[in-house]
Amino acid sequence: FDIIANNERKRAKDNFKKRLSDDKMRPEEYYIVTQENIQFPVILHMNPIIENEIPIGVRGVMIDITDRKKAEEQLVQSLQTTETIVENLPFGIVIVGKDKIIRKVNKSALKLIGKKSKEIIGEKCYNCISYSDQDECPIWDLKKTIDTSEGNITDVNGNKIPVLKTAIPIKLEGEDVL
Repeated sequence: FDIIANNERKRAKDNFKKRLSDDKMRPEEYYIVTQENIQFPVILHMNPIIENEIPIGVRGVMIDITDRKKAEEQLVQSLQTTETIVENLPFGIVIVGKDKIIRKVNKSALKLIGKKSKEIIGEKCYNCISYSDQDECPIWDLKKTIDTSEGNITDVNGNKIPVLKTAIPIKLEGEDVL
């Protein structure tokens, strides 16, 4: 355990003790310290060495995951950047699933409608923002590939607000949405 970073050594020992009774130990991520005092992340696969039913040591394999960790950090940063851009666009964006349930709404759409996110997300689109009182979607029900139309949405005070709506089917996180 000496090669594991000081701040993670107790966790590594505790994990090892907990898993001595397991047939297969799960791999864990730790930071390793080299002789030159350089730290880097690894996945550590460990198994106890048993002799006469007594653990006498540990054997393991370490895999350097420095590149993976950097890629994960870049992905998180990229997702945060994209989220910031979408949230701050000067026009409303509403993401609606095939079930016509609203998945996401940006700040501009919320401001236009005059509602909070929690009042809209999870609701049927035709109950919150749709142009009609009907449960009929040009894309999902009428099989259009793109819908651009003028209409009115009703804000929180019942006022009709003229808007130009464009609905385009896309796939987000494996789900078909508009």
